[in-house]
Parts: sequence; C-alpha cells; structure tokens
Amino acid sequence: MSAFVVSDETMCRAVRALCSMGEYAAIIERVADIQTRRADSATQIGRELFAMNIAAVQARYPDTRANPAGMPGPVNDNGDSIAPELAASFTCVTPQGRLPFEELVSGYKALSCLIYQCSEGDIPETELFKELQRAQAYVGDAIIVQLPQYQAAPWD
Repeated sequence: MSAFVVSDETMCRAVRALCSMGEYAAIIERVADIQTRRADSATQIGRELFAMNIAAVQARYPDTRANPAGMPGPVNDNGDSIAPELAASFTCVTPQGRLPFEELVSGYKALSCLIYQCSEGDIPETELFKELQRAQAYVGDAIIVQLPQYQAAPWD
C-alpha cells in the first residue's frame, strides 16, 4: 500500500461534506471536537485532517519526517512537497444549507480517499480516524436516502 497527502481540493470536498446540512439539521454535529456549523469550522477541521494525513504518510515513509520536501502529494514548481504548507494555510468555506447531491457524492468519495490515505501506522487507532469513518457513514446515509430507489422502496 502507498500513501500520499491529498490535494487541497480533495480536502475541501471532504470537509464540505462533513459540514453540510442534512434534511433536518447538520449531518454531523462535530468533527475533531469542532462544531461543524461555525463559520470557520471547515477550515479548522480541514487543518486537523491534513495533520492526520501527514502523520499517516510519515508513518508509511519515515524519511519524510526529516525530509518533508519528499513527501508524496501536492508539489510546487520545483517538485517539492507543499503538504506542510497546505496543513497550515488550508481554507475552505462552510457550505450554507444543503449541498447539491452531486457535491455530496463527490465529498463522500473525497472522504473515502482521505480515509485510505490515512490508513498507515497507528493512525487508524486514533479517535479522529475512527470519527472520520463514522462521519463518512453518516454522509453515505444522507446520500442513500436521496436515491430514487430508496424513496421507492417499501417501508413496512
């Protein structure tokens, strides 16, 4: 298995799904002990998740601790990793209201990618990783209940 630090676009799609509204309220109330409905929550949650992603990559590739420029993932024009800068400067706007269905699905897939990239070392044993897995399940449920097949299925 290999691992890399996800792009800021992938992280923003994932975080927007985490901070989106469901039919009646927020799909997920808190991530990393941060309320998802605050104006700066998407940015804060994304930075926490980037830190976890970087820790997982460093667990997979220990040499990147001493040489962060060699970390797999987004790079600058020189080919050096920009992962540490992404973690520190990441910003993402919290969605207002419900995300369009396609964006929620895209966010779910981004969450799948992030979870996979964080599945190194002892990261899967951390509470944040487990919380991210639970949150992905909630986002998946929010997607499923919008499918026509779900709506048409009997309730008895």
